[in-house]
Amino acid sequence: MKIDTEVKKEHLPTYVQEHLMFFDSLQKNGLVAGITFAGLDVLIAVPLFYPTNNLFHFVLLPFLIFINIWAIRLLFKNSYSI
Repeated sequence: MKIDTEVKKEHLPTYVQEHLMFFDSLQKNGLVAGITFAGLDVLIAVPLFYPTNNLFHFVLLPFLIFINIWAIRLLFKNSYSI
């Protein structure tokens, strides 16, 4: 979709104005935390609590720890430098 350059932003429909707005940097932190901690940890870490000696769990654990450390770092990093 191409918007005519002569049309002012106020004259556009509200749904187009919402899509043209910048994404708030504080919302990025919440999304990263939500996807990482709720999505990945719940889906991946729940099988780790079952008492099995599966090699897959031991291989998966370092990646899970790395992703969580990365997400925690993004939470405390300056939002505008991400």
